Amino acid sequence: MELVPLKNGTYFSVYDLLALRQGCAEAVEMDLWIDQATGWLDFLVPAIALWAVVCLHMQPRAEERNVSQAFYVFALLLVAALTVRTVTTFQACWLVHTASLGSMIVAGVLYRPEPDLLVRG
Repeated sequence: MELVPLKNGTYFSVYDLLALRQGCAEAVEMDLWIDQATGWLDFLVPAIALWAVVCLHMQPRAEERNVSQAFYVFALLLVAALTVRTVTTFQACWLVHTASLGSMIVAGVLYRPEPDLLVRG
């Protein structure tokens, strides 16, 4: 078995170096796959925010309004989580995600259902 010296004075076998190289290649391949799989989320966040705001403000009936409010809260939490992920990983679209989250918050604060359509319990 042939040993290969490294700069720090340690020796590895050729098989160990090939296995290490194979593992690094698999790790790089996995990182590229994760980047490609989550890359579409950058474009999806503003679309989710816009869809949630439109659904919240366009429901005339009280039954549909309850469903749209639940969807809005779920979308708000999803956009907030994706915005935190974007900011913590230093991605370039952090400003778009933060603006989408801010617009959802403002739309939620400005939302007032019409009083004549409310169902009294």
